[in-house]
Amino acid sequence: MADLHPPLKPNAPVALTPAPSGYADWLAELKTRIHAAQQRAALAVNRELALLYWQIGRDILERQAQQGWGAKVIEVFPTRVGVNWVFLVPT
Repeated sequence: MADLHPPLKPNAPVALTPAPSGYADWLAELKTRIHAAQQRAALAVNRELALLYWQIGRDILERQAQQGWGAKVIEVFPTRVGVNWVFLVPT
């Protein structure tokens, strides 16, 4: 007696029904929209972090000038706030 159900390959997709008309195009467009939104989100995060670091650098320079903060404050600051970055110093 012949086997009516050949074995499936591991991880092979199983098509239970054919995809509806236009599904592949919609799926491709959806992936494009998701990728574009991820790119915009990453740019927004980078912009906000750059602005924050610039503001922190400006604040430190002001305190150095007005209150005489020394280099030691700058050395320990990143560990006190729990971050590791290169200071962006405003010009």
